Amino acid sequence: MFDAQKFIEESTQKLREQIGDEGALVALSGGVDSTVVAALVNKAIGKDLKALFLDTGFMRENEGEEVKEMMAEAGIRVEVRNVSEEFFKALEGLENAEEKRVAFRTTFYTVFAREAKKFNCEYLIQGTIAPDWIETEGGIKSQHNILEQIGIDAKTKFGFKVLEPINQLYKDQVRQVGKALGLPESIYTRQPFPGPGLLVRCIGAVHDDKVRDLKRAVSIVEKHLTNKDAQQYFAATFDSTGKESEKISKQASELFGDECDAFLYDAKGTGVKGDLRFYGQLVGLKFTKRHPINLLAEKQLEIVIKNDAVCRVLVEVDSRKEKKPYCAVIRAIRTRDFMTVTVSDIEWQRLDTIAKEILEKCPAVGKVYYDVTPKPPATVEFE
Repeated sequence: MFDAQKFIEESTQKLREQIGDEGALVALSGGVDSTVVAALVNKAIGKDLKALFLDTGFMRENEGEEVKEMMAEAGIRVEVRNVSEEFFKALEGLENAEEKRVAFRTTFYTVFAREAKKFNCEYLIQGTIAPDWIETEGGIKSQHNILEQIGIDAKTKFGFKVLEPINQLYKDQVRQVGKALGLPESIYTRQPFPGPGLLVRCIGAVHDDKVRDLKRAVSIVEKHLTNKDAQQYFAATFDSTGKESEKISKQASELFGDECDAFLYDAKGTGVKGDLRFYGQLVGLKFTKRHPINLLAEKQLEIVIKNDAVCRVLVEVDSRKEKKPYCAVIRAIRTRDFMTVTVSDIEWQRLDTIAKEILEKCPAVGKVYYDVTPKPPATVEFE
């Protein structure tokens, strides 16, 4: 059984020995993992802790200020840098999920190398956890915070050494450590937020209006759902280009005994087939009546299995009459360790409320879907 208090005692002692007088900079995203790491390092070296939050342009609305206030509550001072222009430039013209992740990772560490030098820090400390390197080494997807595990020498390439004090823990264990460290419940129970931020929810090419509406959609979902509904809940956006699929329409109609229109989008998400990474298209289904979410989640697998190009199954919640350049999708999942997840059974009435507000406040979005794909075959995030 995991002993959080023992882990804290052993980790703080190890951190003191590793860091010594060389200085350490904590990469803080505002997510549970990096926040717990910041608190752990704070306990180890106290006032010598330096924490930095990068506003990459892919953070949630008002994220920087909220993280500063949140960490101040935990007794940790955080500096914020707006480097969004640098990140958007690095991602310009890229559509492939893996290429985007690699570009983000390179820019992320290049910026932190510059900042570590300013702070005169030898070490960069980050909140890598077990699923990050397991999925990266397993070829599922390249997590942005993985270097040495894939053969990148951080000291040679970026000028600092990387410390990952919680890289053997899973999410539920990280939360236990946060609680044992005395962090406010609002912090250690906060839903996870990916290191690359909203980049992994901006499916395909990055555009200003697409990211703008994505931020609004994520805020709306987070306003209407809570930790009681799901362990993670958010929105994603993708281009609305694609074509009707009579084949999938027929399959879905037979599966559910209901008329169904199926639209196969050009947009591709990250999934898992046969324990390997798989980039597949998103298929949107529109039925004539509402089916139970748990039934949709159960039967979607037949569509994924029968269609090699498909990675995720989405079910339409609401739409405009006029065509718009983007679609939004609501994602809500239940899980213990994030290695496997099930789809949250959110009531259709609540999904309707969320979708209506997204369409009202996101002018470039024309349709809103609910993702009914578990992991596997999908991953938690879209890219």
